[in-house]
Amino acid sequence: MKQNYLNIKFISALLEDIKQAFLAQKDMIHDVTLTKWGVHDDYIYCEYLHRHFEDALPCERKAVMRIIREVINASSEGYSELIDEGYYCYEDFDNFDYSLEELTEKLSLKLKEEED
Repeated sequence: MKQNYLNIKFISALLEDIKQAFLAQKDMIHDVTLTKWGVHDDYIYCEYLHRHFEDALPCERKAVMRIIREVINASSEGYSELIDEGYYCYEDFDNFDYSLEELTEKLSLKLKEEED
């Protein structure tokens, strides 16, 4: 008899743990700069998130690290495409009292800084 290894409960538990780890570390991770291609190592996992998975089984940690790597790389690429298309819905703004011209200039400067 074949075993089905697609276990939604297992997937959901891993994704929820990853979400909680990112949320717990978001202030520290905020200063990490990624290109639109993401990263090709496990720096963010190793430096910021690994302590959230110390109690996990080795196979769970391996799965989590692979999921995090793929999420970071795929989301960086997707977010880059949104920015290129002028979609700024996910941007954090510290003050919403900007005029449209000020907001446009602020976003343009931010994009130029990221390109450099």
